[in-house]
Amino acid sequence: MGLPFGAPSWEALEEVVPEACRRAGASLSEFAQDPVEVLESDVREVPWAELAALVEPDLGGELVAAVLEVQGDDRGAVSLLFSRGSAENLAGLMMGQDEPWPLDEMALSALGEVGNITATAFLNVVADAFGVRLLPSTPRVVDTSVPGLLDRLVPAFARNGHRALVVRTAFRLGRRSIDGYLLLISSA
Repeated sequence: MGLPFGAPSWEALEEVVPEACRRAGASLSEFAQDPVEVLESDVREVPWAELAALVEPDLGGELVAAVLEVQGDDRGAVSLLFSRGSAENLAGLMMGQDEPWPLDEMALSALGEVGNITATAFLNVVADAFGVRLLPSTPRVVDTSVPGLLDRLVPAFARNGHRALVVRTAFRLGRRSIDGYLLLISSA
């Protein structure tokens, strides 16, 4: 297996995460018309087999994920994961509400846009850093479990001994902070 998204090393990929988070926050701020920060608290390369054990304790039994496939010079996926409660809180904040928003069609659409904006910002930073072309698909937003996501929604290549870059994130809007994970998965 090669290295993901044209990066010369996993460490080089990890080094672009702060700039990717900054750019995602700036883009989300434009969308929300309020200041949004995307902060990373932990970045690590994780074998696929260990991924569920890493994220499931924080996300609980049910999660909401925005999943985007990646095409271009590399193939893969970007997934933004939230617990169901965090997803409802983020949807509310994105729609200008201080209260959680039930996961109806509007909330799922808002979460899809958050996934789209965040993933595109990350992929643009990675593409610029390593001189590759990475194109995200339209996001799919799913309400599932961690094993359900890992078994059905992420491309099959990722389950065959691959690794993922896992970024523990916090989306900060004003005094509120919503925790989640961003996964970068490559076919390399």
